[in-house]
Amino acid sequence: MAAAGYCHEQGINREVFPTYESYCLAFATELARLLANRGDPTNPDDLLSGVDSSKLHSSFKTDTHPRLAAAGYYEFVSQPQRA
Repeated sequence: MAAAGYCHEQGINREVFPTYESYCLAFATELARLLANRGDPTNPDDLLSGVDSSKLHSSFKTDTHPRLAAAGYYEFVSQPQRA
């Protein structure tokens, strides 16, 4: 999460991508990098299969930096399920 913290500290919250597909690729790359940096053995493809495409598309449309979107998604799926 250090990379996401760096983005916040430096004000790097947005990045424009020409296509939704290129944004999805950057998101997937950032998610895989995050898993590796955290030592999380989860297969990135397993996490990607659960991504809400409407939320990801919203992040693309608002130019949310894919590193921040990936970090937010990882935090969300890592939370213990509450009853």
